[in-house]
Amino acid sequence: MSEQERASIGNRVRRLWHIQQAGAAPGVATDKEGAAWRRYTAGEIAAALVTQNPDLGDVREVRAMVGELLTGQRDSAPPAAVPPLATFFGVPPEYFTDTFTAEGIEAELVDAALRELGAGSVSVCRTDRTRAAQNHALMVVVDVLRGQDG
Repeated sequence: MSEQERASIGNRVRRLWHIQQAGAAPGVATDKEGAAWRRYTAGEIAAALVTQNPDLGDVREVRAMVGELLTGQRDSAPPAAVPPLATFFGVPPEYFTDTFTAEGIEAELVDAALRELGAGSVSVCRTDRTRAAQNHALMVVVDVLRGQDG
């Protein structure tokens, strides 16, 4: 994946969605078994975006946009959607525009997810992988530990 592709808003939203837990947001219910892990739904994200910025439009339209971002059918979002997306996922708006900021935040999120799953610490040594590739590989580990398949 090229740097330009990795830097798209769609890819960054998908990475946040991939690693974030729905239980981490105030007022968001856990799954039926009471487990703290599940991914946010496009509807939950859309409702929050429209609440933060009603000018984005009807929640159904925003849900469709979010669904397209999450499934890779869309790689961009209206500029007015970026601040609410950042607020929803708990990241600064610069996450969507600055690669260095994004990689640092992703590393912190992966580290936090691994700690929640019982890992004391993770160290990646002597690798020719980029920081982004390391983050992606660790996200796969998080999914395996959570019992998810991507």
